[in-house]
Amino acid sequence: MEPVTYQKRALGFLSRILASGDLPGSLLFTGDPGLGKREAALAFAMAANCQTPAGGPYLFGEHGPCGACPSCKKIRAQSHPDVLVVERSGAHVRIVQVRALLETLAMRPHGSGTRVVILPEAQALNREAGNALLKVVEEPPERTLFILIAPEASRILPTLVSRSHEIRFFPVPEGDIARWIAENRPGTAPEAGRALAVLSRGSLVRARELAESNGLARRDFLARELAALARGGVRRAMMLADLVSRDKDQAARDLEWIALWLRDLLVRHYAPERIVNADLAAEVERQAGAAGPERLLPHLAAVADCERDLAKNVNPRMAFEALFLQLAGMKNG
Repeated sequence: MEPVTYQKRALGFLSRILASGDLPGSLLFTGDPGLGKREAALAFAMAANCQTPAGGPYLFGEHGPCGACPSCKKIRAQSHPDVLVVERSGAHVRIVQVRALLETLAMRPHGSGTRVVILPEAQALNREAGNALLKVVEEPPERTLFILIAPEASRILPTLVSRSHEIRFFPVPEGDIARWIAENRPGTAPEAGRALAVLSRGSLVRARELAESNGLARRDFLARELAALARGGVRRAMMLADLVSRDKDQAARDLEWIALWLRDLLVRHYAPERIVNADLAAEVERQAGAAGPERLLPHLAAVADCERDLAKNVNPRMAFEALFLQLAGMKNG
């Protein structure tokens, strides 16, 4: 099953909108990455433009698209002239992109269906671009629907949120992810499958990526390295910073896991049954015994500082050097 098929509540809401025949001017899909928001947006665009009157069962039951007519095929191939996907350019969706979109929207749709504009990362709209988009969302052209996608409504302009119908996509239950892993990764040991389900944090896409990239081995390596930092001093901190910072995407995943690990060490002092890395409970207990809350809280603050530095495009190696030096006890918080 694909991630979006687990979003029964969101899909049910969208099905009811299709059944009513009264499409809103703007929808806002919110939720963590990897939950199927983009797939749902494209499927909704397919349903709104399907050329087969009876439609098909895809995602929306009797109100879903057929998936086989020329319109559905073009949308699947992302070549439909009335389904416009506005990707971010670099770190942002820029004003020049929105202005080009507005020029397109000033013309009539090519077909007789609904023109759909999808912004897969609406949180990347800079203020100028967001305000420009707001003007057309407030008074959308005839037969035009906007679908904004973002992790949280709070990360886009409040005025855009207020003019959109928000549909929340929720994390997939750990049990469902564990079953998916057991069915699709038959060589995975049950305890490893449970660990992947927990570490995926409700995202089937993340679970798949962790399984395919041997993510548990990376986690175990980082756990050992964090334990060794205090013994290795400056040299070990510098070496680990060099290793972690080589790949930007992997570095972001490593930093997320480091925060989760430190959180487990802190939680171990108060509610050990709530640690996330339960399959490494003995190692969590060992490291937590060597680091009390008075040390762990500054360490978590250092992770937050590293996240902010990376968001500001600080040199990744320098950002991780500062973090690991603090975790090694070589730098004051």
